[in-house]
Amino acid sequence: MKIPANNDFAGGYYLVQEHNIVPAGLAAPLVTVSSCHCQIYPGEWALPWVNDTRKRALEQAVLELSEVDMHAMSQWVDHQMTMGEFWWPNVFANTTTAREFHHRYLGALPRQSIHLIGSGLSEPYLTRYLSLNTPEEGLGECGVYHNLLRRLPMQPDGRFLGFDILRVEQWGIFESFICGKLLVKFRELLGITLNESNLITHWEDAVRAAAYAEGDGYDEPGFWFPWRVMEYPLIGEAIQV
Repeated sequence: MKIPANNDFAGGYYLVQEHNIVPAGLAAPLVTVSSCHCQIYPGEWALPWVNDTRKRALEQAVLELSEVDMHAMSQWVDHQMTMGEFWWPNVFANTTTAREFHHRYLGALPRQSIHLIGSGLSEPYLTRYLSLNTPEEGLGECGVYHNLLRRLPMQPDGRFLGFDILRVEQWGIFESFICGKLLVKFRELLGITLNESNLITHWEDAVRAAAYAEGDGYDEPGFWFPWRVMEYPLIGEAIQV
């Protein structure tokens, strides 16, 4: 596969748990930064000032952590937010901090089920995203906005997976084209097929798909952009390209 040149700026890095029950037309397992399909760690339940005791208890059981460990996790996440290394709602500023969280708190999960995923945006989409998502006065920045505002290149030690067509909803939550009917429309109307990672391989196709989604292709209004998706090693090992 010829890999498109990486001129993208980092929107953030995510610890994504793959999902094996996938919509028709997609390959399993599914890995996406859209939380409507995949669990992303840590969620807002990990923050000490978020009162979601039910979700917190469920995650504590899944992660097999003691109450002491859960408290330590909350303090760690809160500290990383203070340092600017983790941002609302579930995005890391770099792969090093993401790897540290994985090492500290996700040991009970099968290692092969967790993927360190980076998403990035190129110009002119980056400038347009920032102009459309400027925080209102008195409100904080979501992680994607903050990371893109720094205009840092995506970290280079990853493997290119493809381009995802994503809409960023309020507070930086991603919605992927696979969440609705766009998957079928891309294939039937635009002649675009997906690769083994359920993503679009070619930049030109990703641009066409994003324009269609933002125009007449989706039932709800929104701004869709073609995001580069990379996968990074979890513990410093090389990922085969």
